Amino acid sequence: MQIVTMSVVKETILLLNDGRIGNFNQVKALTQNLEQKYNIIEKKITFSFFIFLPNFINLFFNTGVNHKKLTRNVTKANFILSSGRRSALAAVIIKKKIKDAQIIQLMRPELKAKYFSFIATPKHDNYKFADYEMLLAPNLISAEALSKAAKKWPKSAKPLKIIAIIIGGDTKNNKINHNKIQTFCAKIHELQQKYKLKLIIVTSRRTPLSFADELERHFSKNTDFFFWHKINQKNNPYLSILAIADYFLVTADSVSMISDCLATAKPTIIYKSGFGELKHQKIINNLIKNNYIFSMEQVLKEENLNIKAKKLVEAHNLQLAISKKLRF
Repeated sequence: MQIVTMSVVKETILLLNDGRIGNFNQVKALTQNLEQKYNIIEKKITFSFFIFLPNFINLFFNTGVNHKKLTRNVTKANFILSSGRRSALAAVIIKKKIKDAQIIQLMRPELKAKYFSFIATPKHDNYKFADYEMLLAPNLISAEALSKAAKKWPKSAKPLKIIAIIIGGDTKNNKINHNKIQTFCAKIHELQQKYKLKLIIVTSRRTPLSFADELERHFSKNTDFFFWHKINQKNNPYLSILAIADYFLVTADSVSMISDCLATAKPTIIYKSGFGELKHQKIINNLIKNNYIFSMEQVLKEENLNIKAKKLVEAHNLQLAISKKLRF
């Protein structure tokens, strides 16, 4: 007797890559653990000079993106995942060709909500057409990835608790000056001395060189100190640092890195003074209000560093919210 097996035809998710790593990582995070259920295809988008015009103008005049190049070899998709204003435009153009596709849009699309099947925006945006309001952006941090990364870091002989200090830097409307750097270093020193911690300091691409140099000068003689300047991407230890740290201290402008830290389910402290802009402060205040993070001022007032972690995995929460509205 011959047994005939029926192969299941997978549905397709089209991930739009607008060239901005932060945006693309959000849609990638949303497809974590869905590889068995869907064919997941990445589509890179090439934009023209006109993409700087408002989306509704580009949509009306067929500018902003090369339509033929965008839709070439795109024959089917059940879901189109886009993040940010620019990829929202591309998603709507592709949907004109694949009419049955449903667009899941992260961040404000700057187009009419009727084009999208599901929209998720940051809570502080107060966007009235949002189907879901995110406290933070989805990220790619997983328990499996952290477990592998932890094995790459040599264990310290000293039984000190480790605090990873993750630093952003300049933003569009806020520059980090010498006084802010000096105050920040003094507060780190106070935190370390009070709670007897080992410091691991990590900078980002936005951290000014003068800031990185001052950190090294200030802590170089500290025996319980490790420094990594993120401008050097070789052998990037960022994930290993997330894996081995007991606590995190993050500057208020580093929203994506705050999201990474909260996904580890370890206590996260925020340094607000002089860092970030109004939009960052709104996000931080929301997280403090919901007991996900703690302010530096609050922690330094405590007798013991006995703060409790509250895990936030926005990618999982977002998947559940989409599934309630769509067949996802």
